[in-house]
Amino acid sequence: MDYYKYYVICVVALAGEWTLVGGVLNVTIVSFGFPGGAEFISSAYSAPAMDVAVQDAMRLYNRTLNMEITYLDNRGMRDCNGVTALSEPLLAEWYYKQRISGNVNALIVPGCVTDNTIGHLVSNWDMLLITTASSNGNAQDVIKRPTWITTAFISTGAYIEVYLDLLHMFQWRSVMVITDRDSPPVYGAVARKVIAGISGILGYSVSQKEIFTRDNATMLRFPTLLRDFSRISRVMLIFGRGPVVRNLLISAGKLNMTNGEYVYVAMEPFRNRLYGRMDWQYNDTDDPMAREAFRSLLLVQPADSLIPQPEKNRRFSVQVLNRSETAYNNSYQLKDQPFPIIAAGYSAVMALAQVLNNLVVGLPGFDFSKGALIAQEFLGRSFPTRAEDVYFNEAGERRTDMVVSYCNGSESFTPILIKRKAEDHLLAINNVTWPNGVWPPPNEPKCGYFGQKCVSLEAQTAFWNTVKGVGFGVFGAIAVIFTVVLYRMRRNLQEKMLKDVWWRIDNSQMTLVPASTLRSTRRRALMSQSLNQRPVAAADDTKALAKNSFPAQYKGALVQLTVIAAIQDYSDVSQAFTSTALLALLKKLRGISHYNVCTFMGITVLPQTMKYAIVAEYAERGSVYELFESCLPMESNFIMSFVVELSQGLSYIHSSSLMYHGNLSSTTCLIDKHFTLKISELAYDKIIHIFSGERSASRKKPENRADAIGKQKPISWRKPR
Repeated sequence: MDYYKYYVICVVALAGEWTLVGGVLNVTIVSFGFPGGAEFISSAYSAPAMDVAVQDAMRLYNRTLNMEITYLDNRGMRDCNGVTALSEPLLAEWYYKQRISGNVNALIVPGCVTDNTIGHLVSNWDMLLITTASSNGNAQDVIKRPTWITTAFISTGAYIEVYLDLLHMFQWRSVMVITDRDSPPVYGAVARKVIAGISGILGYSVSQKEIFTRDNATMLRFPTLLRDFSRISRVMLIFGRGPVVRNLLISAGKLNMTNGEYVYVAMEPFRNRLYGRMDWQYNDTDDPMAREAFRSLLLVQPADSLIPQPEKNRRFSVQVLNRSETAYNNSYQLKDQPFPIIAAGYSAVMALAQVLNNLVVGLPGFDFSKGALIAQEFLGRSFPTRAEDVYFNEAGERRTDMVVSYCNGSESFTPILIKRKAEDHLLAINNVTWPNGVWPPPNEPKCGYFGQKCVSLEAQTAFWNTVKGVGFGVFGAIAVIFTVVLYRMRRNLQEKMLKDVWWRIDNSQMTLVPASTLRSTRRRALMSQSLNQRPVAAADDTKALAKNSFPAQYKGALVQLTVIAAIQDYSDVSQAFTSTALLALLKKLRGISHYNVCTFMGITVLPQTMKYAIVAEYAERGSVYELFESCLPMESNFIMSFVVELSQGLSYIHSSSLMYHGNLSSTTCLIDKHFTLKISELAYDKIIHIFSGERSASRKKPENRADAIGKQKPISWRKPR
């Protein structure tokens, strides 16, 4: 997952022409190397395992393979942000200038650089890409990622399957999901996928809450959170570190919500200080309460995390630890070693060596320049290695046995359900002694969440007899009072909605960004001109404010500002802000969230010019129009990915409450830094119309930017009118 971002990014990519020299296949493993670091994101953890794997491969397959490892480096690559920014140009420079065409060149990515960052490059180059710490589901998209496989120990897909099978097995149809945003990103990644999976099942409902446990006040709000939970569900999925789970369960125990009527489900990727101790025993005063509360907890985890390291793994771990100390000047204790992470890097090299050896021996004449063909050799197979055995499913994702464990108040968890790596469903392997003796707990209590289903027949009869005895006069008085109260409540609600303008962004946190500082030269060209194509001098913030659209920095992130109106453009400012149409439209925009649609963030006031501007997600690589006009050579599958992403974005917009775009063109289809197409400027024309008031009705509708450009010069790739 993204949390295991390493300073050493080992990349395995098969590409280029190849030759056998004396019956031996030359293989070059390329990796990004950079020093130091006390966390798992340093080369001191990743590189030693890769070095040991190359040594073992040469010892086992020296008659068929000649394997070596080369490290690429750059002074700017000192953390994950630097790696993400520089990995693409560094990889491209190696590919076009340093790659040896006679070798089988290879590329393995364990962290910092996700498959999306370099996925487009390796797909176009037909290179085999192996990730060892990221498995977010894209491996199943064989159209976009035909050359990608993963040895990641933490498989998002495996966790999702276990959670959905667990809910289906026990008919738990109403679920609350709690996500700790301050825990490692793996928890949030799995939570988002699980929520999406539950939401797509007919008859199931899911509610979600996000917490920030670094804020001490969050602990004080746990009782309120749990009371809200008790009103809508009896099953809570907790995605957070061990201490977060323990504190939440202690709060539940104090509210008598660990009596067996409620179920709490947590996850543990593997046992390491990174995830905290998933245990009730912390040797503090809360231990007795925690011990009893943990009896209401189920734990989803890989089966291997419950098994002590065998002796062969221990010898391997010591060898990697010694290599880290001697070659990378990094010393740590064996108990602190992130074994699943380093083993994934080792296994990636060894599995690759086994595949190449089998192809050289068993398939003479195999075309090693085809990464997609080599990737198929991994599918549905197991690869034994000195560190661990690795199994790949038919989608190229690593699968391991997963278990659901139960704590009966002892010092360890006992597996009660198992999902084997090659099977589709959970299987029961042990019995459960649940706190109240009823297993599994029902989805809804017998009397309902509020006890409303257990009202006696006599009580119901007495109630209706009382209602019938009420005279018409009393009924009329109640109706009048109800009408007055309803009116006042509605009025108060409207006033509250007007005061709570979430979309109004404070401009004091906004900093304009000069166009000259942007990373993309094509984007600088775009920002150096206004929407009506008039040239504007690019430099300071004052000149930037004269443009209709320009970048800015908000809370540390780049955003796009689009001017929609000046205050003098309409007479009554308050009318625009209290417009029912505007509130309804902004509410719809707030609900728009899609991977191929630019996110609407709000509206701000530019104090220098007293203009209102829309704040939206920023796309670094400009528009589709700029990309096509640049005349850069592009593969057909590269263009087709844009078409697919455009159709996905439009399909989402048309099925949303907004139902339309209003100004779609090549200039409103933007490309972000990952070469992902995003549709921008949703309903901007409607917002401008509302802000301009009645005066806009008499104005001529602004000309589409693509049409304006088309009048200045012919656009060969557009359809004829």
